[in-house]
Amino acid sequence: MAIGSFAAFCGIVLLASIVQGVSGFAFSMVVLMVFPYIFGYTKSLVLAALLAMLIDFFNAFVYRKYVEWRWVPKWMAVFLVADLASVLVLKRVGEDPIWYTLMGIIFIVMSVYLLWGQRVIHVQAGNRAMVILAALSGLVMGAFGVGGPLMAAFFLEATDDKEHYLGTSQFVAGLTLGVDFLMRVLNGMFTTDIIGYSALSLVFMIIGLFIARSLVRHMDALTLRKFICIVMILNGIVMLFH
Repeated sequence: MAIGSFAAFCGIVLLASIVQGVSGFAFSMVVLMVFPYIFGYTKSLVLAALLAMLIDFFNAFVYRKYVEWRWVPKWMAVFLVADLASVLVLKRVGEDPIWYTLMGIIFIVMSVYLLWGQRVIHVQAGNRAMVILAALSGLVMGAFGVGGPLMAAFFLEATDDKEHYLGTSQFVAGLTLGVDFLMRVLNGMFTTDIIGYSALSLVFMIIGLFIARSLVRHMDALTLRKFICIVMILNGIVMLFH
């Protein structure tokens, strides 16, 4: 890996860890702004899923007392089917420029939703909404590796407070990413060099989480989220013309 690519890799993992630690989501969306340019599309999704899974399980452990277990098996059952279907399609299609274009569109749509859409589209927590959002999350996760915002939209409404939201969403996110990662491994998308990059990433992830704990005391997480969404929109526009 060239020095420039190495610096970009370390920097984006650090930034993504900070964002995840402050806002509770978006690790994959942040790293996937850079990873595809370094590793290619398919390997980027595998690496992003593995790293995001580790961070989600760490946060879930911190808030383990607040997990609302009644939603976990329902969400996972629907997600598993949708994610498997999406991964199989990606495996069949393989590397193709169209995925960069579609990812750009996904980035823009999700950013717009996170900035303004939650005020307009209000999710009612229930089994119907759970099935729809879990299916969409699985499809988007399998194809683009960024199904987190759809899951967050549901659990923000299905839980009563911040602690229960974080405990439940981070545990489910860890499970879904674990399933997604396993699907990609079983379908031959995992390569041994990912192990080395993952080990290296742990250093910057830990540093990022410690920085995030300090930032939470001194800054508005919403401001940081807006900044990241704007960067995602710009990155999405670039990907549209990749």
